[in-house]
Amino acid sequence: MTKPAILHIEGITKHFDQTTEPAVANVSFTLHEGDLLGLVGP
Repeated sequence: MTKPAILHIEGITKHFDQTTEPAVANVSFTLHEGDLLGLVGP
C-alpha cells in the first residue's frame, strides 16, 4: 500500500540571475511518508 504523500512538487524551473538557460527545468516529484530526498547543488 502506498503511504500518503507529504510533499508534491510539479513543474519547478529555476533560473539564476543573468542567465538565459535554467539551472533546472520542469522538475516534478512526490515524497511519501518515510521517503528520503537529497539535493546537491553548487
